[in-house]
Amino acid sequence: MVPANRLASLARYGLASKAPSLAELAEPRRTATLLAVSRHLDAVAVDDALDLFALLMATKLINPSRQASNAERLGWLPRLERASRVLALAGRALVDVLDAAATRGRNVDVAAAWAAVEAVAPRERVAGAIAVVEELVPDGDSRMRLAVERLEALEIPASLEALRARTAAMLPRVDLPELLLEVHAWTGFLDAYVHVSGAAARIRDLPLSAAALLVAEGCNVGLTPVMNPNDEALTRGRLSHVDQNYLRAETHTAANAALIDAQSRIPIAAVWGGGLLASVDGLRFVVPVRTLNAGPSPKYFGYKRGLTWRMLGRDGHPTPLGQAFAEYGRIAKTLHLLAMVDPLDDTHRRAVNTQTTVQESRHKLARTIFHGRRGQIYQAYREGQEDQLGALGLVLNAVVLWNTRYLDAAVTALRQAGHVVYDADIARLSPLGHAHLNCLGRYSFSPPSQGIGLRPLRSPEDEPDEKTGP
Repeated sequence: MVPANRLASLARYGLASKAPSLAELAEPRRTATLLAVSRHLDAVAVDDALDLFALLMATKLINPSRQASNAERLGWLPRLERASRVLALAGRALVDVLDAAATRGRNVDVAAAWAAVEAVAPRERVAGAIAVVEELVPDGDSRMRLAVERLEALEIPASLEALRARTAAMLPRVDLPELLLEVHAWTGFLDAYVHVSGAAARIRDLPLSAAALLVAEGCNVGLTPVMNPNDEALTRGRLSHVDQNYLRAETHTAANAALIDAQSRIPIAAVWGGGLLASVDGLRFVVPVRTLNAGPSPKYFGYKRGLTWRMLGRDGHPTPLGQAFAEYGRIAKTLHLLAMVDPLDDTHRRAVNTQTTVQESRHKLARTIFHGRRGQIYQAYREGQEDQLGALGLVLNAVVLWNTRYLDAAVTALRQAGHVVYDADIARLSPLGHAHLNCLGRYSFSPPSQGIGLRPLRSPEDEPDEKTGP
C-alpha cells in the first residue's frame, strides 16, 4: 500500500544514514526504513545477477561463438574463390553467346550456349560451383537500406559570420562556479536539492554546497579542488553530508525542470525551434575500475571497458518515456525513412543533419566540462555512475541556459545600437559555445605564511586524501 517513490525515498535515506542515526529513529519509522532498505538491496542484487549473467553470456558464449563463426567463414574463402571463378568464366561465355544472337537477330541456340559454357568447364563443375556459392553466401538482406546523396553544406553568409564573432566577443568570461550561482539567482534551481528524508533544509548556504558538489561531480575533479576549510559550506564534512543526503536522481530531475522552464521563457530560444527534435546519441566514457555494467568496445574504449550515457535510459532499461518513444517509433520510422530518401525535398534530411551537429557540439561541451581524471569515470557502481552523469547533465544544461540568456542580451544590444541582425542568422547561433567558460579552476599563489619553515604535519587521525584512481 506504500507508494513506490516513498519506499525509494526511505531506502535512500537508510542507505545514506549511519547505524547510530537509524537506531535513534522512532518506531514504526525505523522498521519501515530497514524494510525499505532490505527490499531495495534485494532488487539491486537481482539486477546485479542479471547483469552478471548477461556479461557472462556475452564473454563466455556469444563472443567465442562469433569468433569461431568468423574463423570458419575465413576457411571457406578458398572454396568460394574457386567456385566464383568458374561461375565468372561460365557467365562470360554465356553472355557472349547472348550478345552474338542479339546482334544477328536470332533466337538463342540452347545447344550452342551449353557448348560455350562447357568449353570453359564441364557441366558438373559449373553445377558444383553454383552449389558452393548457394551454401556459403547467405541470402540477401531484405531490410530497407538508405541510399541518399550527400547534403551540400549550407552557405554561411557574411552577416552570420559577423554575428557569431560579435556575440562571442560580447559574452562575459566566467568561471563555472560563478555561472552556477548566477543561474541559481535567476531560477532558484539549487533549492530543488532537498533532504532524502523529505524534511525541509536546516543548514545554511545549502545552494553553495550543492554548487560545489555539482562542480566536483560534473568536472570529475572530486572534492579537494572545491573545498575551503574557512567556509562552513565548503568543508569536507559539510560537502560529504550534502552529497549523501541531498544530491540524487530525483533532485537532479527537479533542478533540471527549473532550468528547462527558464530556458523556454527566453525569446531567442523560440527562434531556435519548438523542441520537436530530440537527439539520443550516447556519450561514451572509459571506466578503468572493475564494475559489472561496463562493457568492452575496442572502437570507443580501446583495450579498456566503458559505458554509454543513456539519454532515455535508467538502470540499464528504457525509461517510461524512452519505452514510449520506442513503441511510437515503430509507426513513425516509415515516415522518417520516406522523408529521408525524398529526392525532391531535402528539408527533413537537413533538419536531421542540423540536429546531429547540435548533438556533437553538446558532446564537445560535455567533454570540456568533464575534464578531470582524463575524462574517465571511477565510480564502480551503477548508482554512483548515474548520479555523477546526472550532475554532468545538470551542469551542462545550466551552461546552455546561461549562454542562451547572454546571447539574447547580446543580440538585443546589437539591435539597439543600430546593427542589422537578421532572424535567419539568429536561428543559426548556438548556446553550446564555451570559449568564454573556465572549467579548470583557479589556484592561489600566496607566499607561505610560515616563511622558510615547514608546514605543520597533519594528524594521522585526519581524514585521508581523496583517491583519484591509479
